[in-house]
Amino acid sequence: MLTERFKVILQKRRGLALGLWGEAGIGKSYQVSQLLGGLPCRSASFHATTPLNVVAKTLPKPKKLALWAESNLKRLANSEAIESSSLLDSLGAALAGLAPFVLHLEDIHEADQERLEFIQALAKIVLKIKGVALLVTSRKEPPEPF
Repeated sequence: MLTERFKVILQKRRGLALGLWGEAGIGKSYQVSQLLGGLPCRSASFHATTPLNVVAKTLPKPKKLALWAESNLKRLANSEAIESSSLLDSLGAALAGLAPFVLHLEDIHEADQERLEFIQALAKIVLKIKGVALLVTSRKEPPEPF
């Protein structure tokens, strides 16, 4: 069962990048909704094409966050330009502060190449963060490292 895969997140033993894919209408979104509703941790869901400033505004705030990461996320929330690597590091720091936590990105097949590369880079970071999962859904098989 899918819930079993998330035990390592709840126990903060490792990070997880997991993809759920299949054709339209088979229940991916429903399954993710049921999963997230049943996990005893916080989560956030966004469409894969959601502007990053919206993600920065609505992502829960960790109790502790390094000042540099907080500053970068505030700048992003205000639609200021931020270098991609700094943004990735800041999101990683925020997610680590939220652990155990699941970030869900819906329909990554609709993302452009730049966003898809960003999601892949975020997944590589999440794999190194104990207690954090990046769960994506798609109509086609997600790329590595999912």
